Amino acid sequence: MEISYSKQEDILIINLNGSLDTVTSNLLQKKIGKIIDAGNLKLIIYCAHLNYISSSGLRVFLMTLKRLKPLHGQLVLVGMTESIKEIFNISGFNPLFKFSLDLQSGLNSFN
Repeated sequence: MEISYSKQEDILIINLNGSLDTVTSNLLQKKIGKIIDAGNLKLIIYCAHLNYISSSGLRVFLMTLKRLKPLHGQLVLVGMTESIKEIFNISGFNPLFKFSLDLQSGLNSFN
């Protein structure tokens, strides 16, 4: 999996490309931990190029959300394919997260 970053004002965009599985989820969790430790509390995870997510990958998203909440941070998941959305739906995670179809609406969703 490839992970890249960009920033728009105070919002950090994490771009995922490939598969988020047991091996790659550990790397992503460490990187997101460093991002939050550095004071980035408004995060977008751009998932348009994410083609697979395992339960370990779901855990990374959940742990990110749990880390941000007490810090009054925000997380928006953007551009998910139908198959990835279905995994979130089956797992029961949909109500926990904020989703946006495209990057601009994801950026606009921060208050």
